[in-house]
Amino acid sequence: MSNTEVKTYTGKNKLKVRRAILSTVLCAVFVALAVALEMLVKSLPHIELPQGGTISLTCLPLMLSALTLGPAWGVAGGALYGVYNFLLDGYSFSWGSFLFDYVVAFALIGLAGLFYRPFLRGRAWAFFAGAILGMVGRYLSHCLSGAVFFADYAPEGVSPILYSFVLYNAPYCFGSLALDLVIGGLILVPYQRLLSLSGLDPLFLPLKVHRHLGCEAQALLALAGGDAAALGRALGGCLASGLSLDGARALLDAAAGSPSSESLVAVDQLLVRGRRDLTPGEVSQALRAATPRA
Repeated sequence: MSNTEVKTYTGKNKLKVRRAILSTVLCAVFVALAVALEMLVKSLPHIELPQGGTISLTCLPLMLSALTLGPAWGVAGGALYGVYNFLLDGYSFSWGSFLFDYVVAFALIGLAGLFYRPFLRGRAWAFFAGAILGMVGRYLSHCLSGAVFFADYAPEGVSPILYSFVLYNAPYCFGSLALDLVIGGLILVPYQRLLSLSGLDPLFLPLKVHRHLGCEAQALLALAGGDAAALGRALGGCLASGLSLDGARALLDAAAGSPSSESLVAVDQLLVRGRRDLTPGEVSQALRAATPRA
C-alpha cells in the first residue's frame, strides 16, 4: 500500500465516514427513544391540561441528540420525529398544521445543537441554554400554527393570538421544558462522563478542530528529544482540542514509562471532570507527578 493510500485511509476521509456512520446510528437511536416515550405517554395515565396539550419528556432525547451531534443532525432528527408523531396522532386539519405543528416544531428542537461545542467540552450550562432555545423554537411554531390555522377554535371573545400563545401552547410547552430541565439535569453529568470515557465526544466536533490533534505527533517528537516543556505544551493543545481520556492516557504512558495506579487516578481526576481546557502548566504538573522518580 502506498503512502498516498495510507494517508487517504487514515486521514480526513476516514474521519468523515466514521462520523457519518456514528451520527446516523445515534440520531436514529435518539429518535426511536423519543417515539418510545411518546407511545408510553399515550398508553399510561398522563398530565393533559384543560385547554389541551400534554406535559412529557418526549423532547429530551431530541435535545440530547442535537447537543451531541450538532444542529444539522438535531434538526433532521427532530423533523423525522415530527413525521412519526404525526403518524402516531393520525390527524391533521391542514397542510399548515402538519408542517408547523409537527415537522417544523420538532425540527426547531434541533436549535439546541447551537450549543453543542461547549456541551461536548463538558459545560453543563450548554444543556440548559440549548434546551430552552429548542423548546422556545417549538413553542413559537405551535403558536404560529394556532393563530393562523386554528383561529376559529379560540373561545368567543378571546383573541386567537392570546389563545394560541398564552392559553393553549404555553402551559404544556413550558411545563414539558421544566420537566426536561429537571430530568436532563439529573442525568447530565453521567451522560457527559459517558461521552468522555467513550472518546466519542471529540469525534463530533468540526473537522477543523481535529487538525489540532496533530499535537499528538508533536508530543511524541518532544518525548524523543526529552523536552518536557515542549511535551507539556503539546499535550495541553491535545487536551484543549478534545483529546479523549484514552488518548491522553496513551501519551502519559509514553511519557512516564509505566506510571503508578495512583498517578493515573490523579490524571483521571483532571480529565474526567470535563476539564478539556487544561493549561500546559497543569499538564506538565500531571506529567511530573506520573513520572517515576529515581
